[in-house]
Amino acid sequence: MSAFSKTPAVSADVLHTQEAERVKYDDIVKRLEEKAALYVRDREDLTFVDGHISTDTGMTLRLATHDDIPAICDIRTAQSLEYWGVSPASDELSHFRAETEAHLWRNLNKRMFVLLFECDGEIASMSGLEVFDRLPTFGGVSGVQRTATVIACYTNPAYRGRGLMGKMLRAWPLIALQVGVDAIYVETRNASMRHVAEDAGYEHASDRFKILINVASDED
Repeated sequence: MSAFSKTPAVSADVLHTQEAERVKYDDIVKRLEEKAALYVRDREDLTFVDGHISTDTGMTLRLATHDDIPAICDIRTAQSLEYWGVSPASDELSHFRAETEAHLWRNLNKRMFVLLFECDGEIASMSGLEVFDRLPTFGGVSGVQRTATVIACYTNPAYRGRGLMGKMLRAWPLIALQVGVDAIYVETRNASMRHVAEDAGYEHASDRFKILINVASDED
C-alpha cells in the first residue's frame, strides 16, 4: 500500500494562531458542524456560499452532519457490495453496517469528518478524513502533531469521470487548517487513486507494512 501526503498551505497568520486553534479544537469542531463552515480562500474552482462549497461542477460540496449518517451507511454498504462482492443478505454485511453506524455516532465531526458531493439532493460522491494526534517528529510543527488520513472514498457510478474525488482531495487541506492538522495522508492500492492524489498535489510519502494480530477468543 502506498501513502501520499499533503501539508496544508499555511499563511503567516495561520502559523501564528495554529497552537491556539489546537487548544480550541472542540470549539472549532462545533462551529464546523453547526455552520458547515468550510473556510475557502483564493480558489477559483471552489467558492464559499451560505455555509457550503459551490464548485465548478454545478454540484455542492459540504460537510456531513449526524443527519447524514443513514445515507453514509448506505454508501458504505453499496461500496462493499461493489468492491467485495458481498451478498446483500449476509449477516456480515448487516454487522458491518451496524458497526459503521455506531462508529459514526461516536466520531463524526469529532475525530472524523465526511465530505459529500450533492447533485439535486442526491449524494454523488463521498470521502472521509480521520484525525490522529501523533508523537512529534524532528523538524515538524512544535507540539503534538495532528495528522489525518483520507478514508471511505466512493463515487456513485452515475457520477464517475467528473473529477469529484480530486476536488475533495483538494478541499481537505482547507478544512484541515481549521482543526490544526499538520499533514494529510492518502493510503491506497488503487493505481487510479494514486494518480488522483498526485494530481491534487499529494506527494508520495512512504510504503507501509503491517502485521495482523491473532486475538485469542474466550473459548481458546
